[in-house]
Amino acid sequence: LLDNVMFKRKEVYEAAAEVCGLILAYHEKETEKSGVSSSALDMYVQLLKDKINIMFGNQEYDRALNCLYKIGTHNPEFIKLWYLKIFSVLPSLIGEFKTIALRLILLHASSIPELYMKLKSARFESILHHRDT
Repeated sequence: LLDNVMFKRKEVYEAAAEVCGLILAYHEKETEKSGVSSSALDMYVQLLKDKINIMFGNQEYDRALNCLYKIGTHNPEFIKLWYLKIFSVLPSLIGEFKTIALRLILLHASSIPELYMKLKSARFESILHHRDT
């Protein structure tokens, strides 16, 4: 499943990321019930983080943001780990990917400290004024 997150076709990696989000959400609920965290789940989360870090490292922002959005649909807590990277790439994004990044920020807007200052440093006003063609 994690190898499919790195697959070159959008349909495949988005579906794989959504299933990863479902897995994380299921295990989070089970952990809340039992109170015991699984080391296998911790390893799975670390491998998923590594895959997304590789995407950001290879400047595959479209793939990374799509995967984060699909995972965040089911497990928004996972997205909290990526806000610094999202804010750093936000000024360079265009079109659909800018919208996805802003939706990811919106998922936890109330819990991001100094959101206004982070958006301001990412030139948010110019991002809103710029019209993609």
